[in-house]
Amino acid sequence: LVALVLFDFFITLDEEVRLFWKRKLSGASMLFFIVRYWALFNYELLVFIGYASFSDAVSSPVCFCASFVRLHSAVQYSQYIPWAAFSSLRVLALSGMSYPLAALVFLLSVGPAVVNFTVFKYGITGQNVLTIGCQGGSSVPRQPAQMYRVYLVSIVSRTSLIVADILVIVITIATTRRRGTPHLGRPGKATLGDVLLYDGIKYFAVLLTLNILQVVLTHLSVSTSLPPADYLTVREPHRLTAIFISRFLLDLQSANQATRALGTQ
Repeated sequence: LVALVLFDFFITLDEEVRLFWKRKLSGASMLFFIVRYWALFNYELLVFIGYASFSDAVSSPVCFCASFVRLHSAVQYSQYIPWAAFSSLRVLALSGMSYPLAALVFLLSVGPAVVNFTVFKYGITGQNVLTIGCQGGSSVPRQPAQMYRVYLVSIVSRTSLIVADILVIVITIATTRRRGTPHLGRPGKATLGDVLLYDGIKYFAVLLTLNILQVVLTHLSVSTSLPPADYLTVREPHRLTAIFISRFLLDLQSANQATRALGTQ
């Protein structure tokens, strides 16, 4: 699914140009560009470079495979920061500028980044694999007791993200209902309230489901002989999160501009 991010970029590029590039730079546009192009840099450019064969020698004076893997890992883990900022800003706007609540959501959402960076403690390595290129790994202890602690930390970090998603969904529903925002606008036209309610709940509900799935599969991988959950529940939610946030910001910007245009008429 590496091509998914690139495919989504091209099919929404016209909207991006119309809604962001032709408008004055704002906080929303800066957040959109960071989320959008960070994902392209991480999942397209760095993945493409990873197919090259770097030097395996640690003493090599040029960039070697292990260094590239560390860079790629750091870029991927850091993505949680703008995603957490997006969730906290959304809560801040919907909660009547409640900074403590927004800070709580930010801390819960950024938890996985902190946990993932602990992998550097064990040492991230990389080696060239024939026909695949530079591939990464870590020297995480393989003893049962140590592996269990690693999985426990993974569950705790993902649980913090689940709590953050639930808070965002609950605050979204409560705020839109309290303000009496109409659930449906004109036929075929999404209002700002529609985007805040339906799109917000839809995107966060999907991410919430994937995070819960990872916790369940991680638990099964420890309590049974199943292999650790990795591909679908660890790698793909990263791509889907970037796509969903970008799509939500596009929808929000479109509805916001339509509302302003209607108010000037």
